[in-house]
Amino acid sequence: MYPITQLNIYPIKGMAGISVEEVQLSSSGFLLDRNWMLVDKNLEFISQRNFPEMALVKVKMQGDEVQVSYKNNQLTFGVYETIGAPMAVKVWDDFPLALKVSEAVDKQVSQWFEQELSLVKIVQGSREVPKGYVENSHNLSLADGFPYLLIGESSLVDLNQRLPLAISMNRFRPNIVFKGGEAFVEDTFNEFLIGSNRFKMAKPCARCNVTTINQETAEQSKEPLATLAKYRTQQNKVMFGVNLIALNNNGTIRLGDPLVPLY
Repeated sequence: MYPITQLNIYPIKGMAGISVEEVQLSSSGFLLDRNWMLVDKNLEFISQRNFPEMALVKVKMQGDEVQVSYKNNQLTFGVYETIGAPMAVKVWDDFPLALKVSEAVDKQVSQWFEQELSLVKIVQGSREVPKGYVENSHNLSLADGFPYLLIGESSLVDLNQRLPLAISMNRFRPNIVFKGGEAFVEDTFNEFLIGSNRFKMAKPCARCNVTTINQETAEQSKEPLATLAKYRTQQNKVMFGVNLIALNNNGTIRLGDPLVPLY
């Protein structure tokens, strides 16, 4: 058994995450995880890949309000606040439906990043996990490809022992972190329980240059990808952590819950 030590949600894709003590599962991932994202004038998503400074945008949940702050500026909008009709937005090769939050929010985020942007909220049920990784269809939020990302603390310890300067787990933006076991033991999990919730590993997670961005300063370097590439490369992709799907969608996970591999 491996105790859960971190639970994180990222309400707005690409912005800072929120650490929580417990979280509810939904049909597309943790409740409110990556329900919103910024899109450009072509309705294509932007992220830290385009704007590393998005790491500095802090997000808080206060009841039914989302509070977003960047430098000395702040904006607030309602969890259920939307305007207009659904429109197709682009996330990689997918075109889920989404709704604008408000014109006022669009104006503010456009000023922050000096570009015409809109904040949109996904229409639940309009996007699915890529076929070929799961037997049945599973809804997906605005995450890159899968509802959950799991990493073991030992894997980061192993990596940090190889790096010139240690880095934080938040570089990898996991949803679930556990303690115990050997480095990369998560690669061996197939199906497992966290509390009474059953999960299945879909695939190892291929990492991009977001991992090279310091989440506290938005400064960028070659690490940790340069080091990971020396010993964590599969099919020309650097792997760290594993993508998951949940086999039940209405449970709750809490810090300290045991992760129990099934086979």
